[in-house]
Amino acid sequence: MNCEKCQKNVATVHLTQIINGEKTERHLCDKCADPSSFDDAISFQKFFQGLIDMSVGFSKSYEQVNEKNTPMCKTCGLTFEGFRKTSKLGCADCYQAFRPQLDKILKNIHGSNHNIGKFPQRSGAKLLAKRDLENLKKQLRISIEKEEYEEAAKYRDKIKALEGDMNE
Repeated sequence: MNCEKCQKNVATVHLTQIINGEKTERHLCDKCADPSSFDDAISFQKFFQGLIDMSVGFSKSYEQVNEKNTPMCKTCGLTFEGFRKTSKLGCADCYQAFRPQLDKILKNIHGSNHNIGKFPQRSGAKLLAKRDLENLKKQLRISIEKEEYEEAAKYRDKIKALEGDMNE
């Protein structure tokens, strides 16, 4: 394929631009691909200036969004609606900013908002039973501390049943 500009040399540089959803492709040789020869190319200076302008305007937008009580990350400026559209968080602080909403989502998807990990298929049932036994003992202690003896009796019975199943 020859260069689109000089029509003499082989095109070794292939540029693809997508601006407002419109895709344009250029195929140029090394000599014609000089960056100063592009009038419609976006310069890095303009790009970074746009980013700075966005960050300066961010403080105003945070206050405006915060007035509406819409969850928004103070660090990166991501709103919860923005997260819902992309399913991606903007930074580590987003986890704290959207914690109540994320807890609900994780609980719906995974059945829990805690990571319980994976278990081997052969010994997985034993490990799960052991974990359940530990949780029941913890609940038993809490019930006794709160003097909720009827609840404690239920936990005691579940513990005895689970220990009986594990011994078989």
